[in-house]
Amino acid sequence: MMRTTIEFADSTIRELLICALEGGSNYWCIVQNEGQDPLIAGQSLVIGDAEDPDDHTKNKHLDRGLIEGGLQLMAEKHPKVFAEILADDIDADTGDIFLQYCLFGEVIYG
Repeated sequence: MMRTTIEFADSTIRELLICALEGGSNYWCIVQNEGQDPLIAGQSLVIGDAEDPDDHTKNKHLDRGLIEGGLQLMAEKHPKVFAEILADDIDADTGDIFLQYCLFGEVIYG
């Protein structure tokens, strides 16, 4: 097996997050702490359950490490969707799948 590294601009990651949080994922999640930037060391977005936003036991803390892991999993498990990111063809569905890989390591919604 051969392994390679792909670098993504922060702007691409932000576009994925915007597509997810403003459209693709808003049926299952809600941002609990607006104003945080998960690409900055020491910061994270707290993502809660849209159906039960007051149940903080379900919250996930999205940070740079989870984003890197999510991209890796997407490349391995959803290569066609990952290719959309590489082609700069990002939409709400792409963002949703990306966010789910980051937070859960798999696609569990949709």
